[in-house]
Formats: sequence, structure tokens, C-alpha cells
Amino acid sequence: MTIRFELTLTIDRPRADVWALFTDRTQQQKWQATLQRVALLHGEPFTEGAVSDAVYLEGGRRIVMRETVVALEPLSRVDFSYVAAVADSIIENRFVEEGPERTVWRCAVTLAPKGFARILAPLMKPLAARKTLADMRRFKALAQREVPV
Repeated sequence: MTIRFELTLTIDRPRADVWALFTDRTQQQKWQATLQRVALLHGEPFTEGAVSDAVYLEGGRRIVMRETVVALEPLSRVDFSYVAAVADSIIENRFVEEGPERTVWRCAVTLAPKGFARILAPLMKPLAARKTLADMRRFKALAQREVPV
């Protein structure tokens, strides 16, 4: 069973500022609450084909996800694939300029649970959507209070 959801958030900052903050690895732990670290394995951060291991602490469990940048259009798009023991996922991020000081972030998530997690799939969608939206809201708060990058 594949799980899919899409979330949209408007950020009162220019798209260039939003992009700069989103692609700044040093800022990720400020808005991704469970992220512990990201280790670059291949390529340069936020370039197509770059591969990293992202380590999260979820509910007291350490989860390692192999992250690959699968598509990139600077300022407007970055898509990731993640491979983990529990599920594989594709996360598509779009940043649309809605005026000189406003950016719309669209995040589409596709999850493919593995093994025992397939049984829990109906519960995973609302939990994953809530977690993703909470991270997006933390990002928005950070972006709107940060000095332009």
C-alpha cells in the first residue's frame, strides 16, 4: 500500500530567502525536530545525485534514512528519495513565488511502507502528515524571523 499526501504552506519571505534557508544544512535541525544529523556520502549538498545518510530519533528509536536528491531546479524545486528499513519515500518540494515577499511551499509525500509497517499503513498517513506539517510550520516560523540570507 502506498500512502500519498500533499501539504501547502505560505511563507511571508521572498523565494530566494526561503530557498537559501531550506538548502542550508546547518539550519535543518532547527525546523526538523527529530533530525539528529546528516552525513554527506556522495556529491555536494543539494545537488542532483547527492547522497546522504539522515539520522532521526523517532519515538526513542534511531532511524537512518538514505537520502538522494533526485531532482533539482534552484529556487523552485528539490525532490528527495529516502530508503529506510520501515518505508521508502519520495518527497517533492516546490517553491512558488506569489509576490516579492511571499512564497508558497508545496510538499508532496509518497510513502511505501515495508514489512510489518504495511499493516500499520492506514495509521501512518495521518501521523506522517501531522509530523510533516509541524516541520513545515517550524520552518515557516524560522524563515519569517531570520534576517535575510
